[in-house]
Amino acid sequence: MKKFKNPILKIGVYILMSFFSLIIIISFGMPDFISRLNRDQNTAAIVNGQQITRLDLVRVIDDQLGDKKNEATPEIRRMFLDQLITKKLLAQFAGKEGIAVSDERIANLIRSFFSQEGSFREENYKGYLYQKQLSAQSFFDMIKEDVINAEFRLMVMFGTGASPEEVEFQNAVNSASFQMRYAFMSNADIQKKLGSTVTVTEKEIDEEMSRNKEQIADPKEMKADRERFRKRIIDRKIAGTKKTLISSLNEVASKGDTFEKAVSVMGVAVQTTDIFKPGGMIKDQGKDGKTLYLLSDSDVFKNDFAQMKIGSASRAIDTREGIYVFTPSKKDFSTTAPDEKASEILMKEVMSSKERHIESTLFMPYIEKSKVERFLNEE
Repeated sequence: MKKFKNPILKIGVYILMSFFSLIIIISFGMPDFISRLNRDQNTAAIVNGQQITRLDLVRVIDDQLGDKKNEATPEIRRMFLDQLITKKLLAQFAGKEGIAVSDERIANLIRSFFSQEGSFREENYKGYLYQKQLSAQSFFDMIKEDVINAEFRLMVMFGTGASPEEVEFQNAVNSASFQMRYAFMSNADIQKKLGSTVTVTEKEIDEEMSRNKEQIADPKEMKADRERFRKRIIDRKIAGTKKTLISSLNEVASKGDTFEKAVSVMGVAVQTTDIFKPGGMIKDQGKDGKTLYLLSDSDVFKNDFAQMKIGSASRAIDTREGIYVFTPSKKDFSTTAPDEKASEILMKEVMSSKERHIESTLFMPYIEKSKVERFLNEE
């Protein structure tokens, strides 16, 4: 660059070099940029490096919803995308487990789809591809994925069976019906019951603020800060008192005392559920009764309900919304022996349940290790 003494000429050379540098950057960098742009526009998801296109998603929505496809909400689109992702994950997993399907078998299967009177109708085949906007290779890969998944499920099915004892147990489960009473003390109830007994001194606020100086918003005028710290101390004290309340309720349960005794400790109203089946949803009574997910999904309910006596108090269930205590009010295990047709249905039910369990047990570790990227965030 020292050869060019004229400053205008130097500037011209710099501009020319910058131009050529830009050409090089575009030449090498643009393909990756374009590929990313195409991926964002045309890719619905990438599953362990394998693509699911937006067109794949459109086809599934068309097939499933038909004339109502335009009513598909973003939530419905995400649901169908999840189905496609699961399908691809299952095919990948089945392949890793050694399930293989020859290309010849898939080609013969496709030919059979579009054959009439033993003759392959190429015009029907090409018409279908055109209608679905599918390339021959994409259609081939799609059918192969379906066959691999079917082979995997067939393998799982052959590995399961249903013993007479399992059928008898399933019959008992299907015939059983339960009901329970429960008491719920919401966080607002707890605040109201315990808050009036909580006091906070000025010294406690000073100490709290001293430990958390970085959280003071206005060092000159600290009235709002002091009130915020006072509420924090109250919340902490209530949480501690809540633990004491839970301990008292658990003590009632451990002594085998009645549900009424636990309710008297809580000081709230008693409610009754609808009749429910083992493993079924538990709802409040009435057509619009809410589902009690936090109660039914708790370890206390799952572990204790079956063995509890009617009228006895359960252990406390501490949830994000408040505290539950329950008692069985009905436990009906009366069963009648199933006839031959009912036994067949029960056997299929047992086998289907076992298949889902085995499939999930085998499949879940693979899902947890998989890399899945979704690209529908803009919808």
